Amino acid sequence: MDTNGRRDFLKRLGIGGVVAAGSLGLITATHPSRHRGEHTEGDGVAVGNSRKDETLYTKTEYWDKFYKSAL
Repeated sequence: MDTNGRRDFLKRLGIGGVVAAGSLGLITATHPSRHRGEHTEGDGVAVGNSRKDETLYTKTEYWDKFYKSAL
């Protein structure tokens, strides 16, 4: 049986895993950690960068029909 091919594969796999783990550790160590809701500047108002529009509830007959059918 040819076990050298398996050994070489496992060596490469191990080296790749070490490189991936090391690079992930480096990124984690150098990235500044900020928790969600933590304000670092400004007057405490959280400002996001979402492209979605905020949809507010307005009472209409369609909402009433929906809520009545959902109950």
